[in-house]
Amino acid sequence: AAAAAAAAATKLRRVDFEERVRKVAPGCEIHTFDPTVPETGKGKGIYDAYHGDYGFGGEDGTVGGLRVKTLGTILKELNHDHVDYLKIDVEGYEWDFLDTVDWSQLKVGQILVELHPGIGERRKTNSGPKYIPTAGAMNQIFIKLEDAGFRLISLEPVTYTNYGQVELVFLHKDWMPSGDW
Repeated sequence: AAAAAAAAATKLRRVDFEERVRKVAPGCEIHTFDPTVPETGKGKGIYDAYHGDYGFGGEDGTVGGLRVKTLGTILKELNHDHVDYLKIDVEGYEWDFLDTVDWSQLKVGQILVELHPGIGERRKTNSGPKYIPTAGAMNQIFIKLEDAGFRLISLEPVTYTNYGQVELVFLHKDWMPSGDW
C-alpha cells in the first residue's frame, strides 16, 4: 500500500508543514486529522491534503465530545500499511495519545511530536487533557517508544521565546525512506 505523511493537525489553518512536505516529497500523500474542522468534500482538504474530521485517540470513539480514531484504524481505512512521517500536534493531548498507542504494532518511520509538559492549569479547570505526566511517566513513554524501535534524534524548543513547548523527532531503526521495511 502507498505511504502517507500524516499530520495530527490542530493547526490546520496553518499549512507550513504541508508546504514543506510537498516541496521535498511531491508525490507523497498528506493526510491531516482535526476533529474541530469539518471534512472538506471527498476528504480533500487544505493545501492538497486529505483531511479527516476526527483526531487521533487511544481508542475509537469520542473524547471531550470530539471524534477520535486509533492510528491503526486510520491506516486500515486509508488502506496503508505504514506511515513515513507522523506529525503529532494535538495541543496537550499528546501524552494521552503517546501513552495509549501500541507502537510495536505499527509501521511508522519518523514521529515529530510537539510536547506541552506544562499544562497543569488546564487540568485544574477540568478542560483540556486529563494526563499531566510526571518526569517518571514521560520517561516510561519514551522507553515504550524506544522498546518499539524508535530513537530520539532531535529535541528543540518550538520557538525561541516559548521554552515550555518542545518538538521531538523519533526515527524508527528499521525505517527506510523508500518505504521498505
